[in-house]
Amino acid sequence: MKAERQRSARELSAAEEKLAALLETEKECSAQAIASFQTEQSAAVAETERQAAARELTATAAATEQRQAAVEAERQRSARELLAAEERHSAILEAERQRSAREVAAAVEAAAQQQEAALGASQQVHSAELDRWQTERVARAKAEARVASLTEGIEAANRRAAAAAAAAARSL
Repeated sequence: MKAERQRSARELSAAEEKLAALLETEKECSAQAIASFQTEQSAAVAETERQAAARELTATAAATEQRQAAVEAERQRSARELLAAEERHSAILEAERQRSAREVAAAVEAAAQQQEAALGASQQVHSAELDRWQTERVARAKAEARVASLTEGIEAANRRAAAAAAAAARSL
């Protein structure tokens, strides 16, 4: 019986060892299953987070594209407004240049007319002065000729009187 008890004790001990090994294996399997489950859960959570991040990234990219499109539209609108403003400014400058050119042309024309009128008046005055001078010269020449003629007549009369006086003095 002692042998049987020893054998039973050995079998019990072997059975306990097997049971302990099985429990250990079951613990390890459970731990692995839990780890696997946790890994799967973590993977699922990570996949969900990745998908959420991808959706957020897609939404952000779409929002960025919309902002870029809005910025581009605003840039184009600003460029059109700037071009329109430059065209208006150029048109105003051109109109001002043409107005100034007309004013200058009118002023030049008026000055030319004034100069022509002044020149005409000056020529009339000069012509009148020349006519007056020529008239005075002709009158002076006539007067000088008349004086010369009268002087010659007086001298001739004096000569005749002197000759007559000399003839009368001789005859006496």
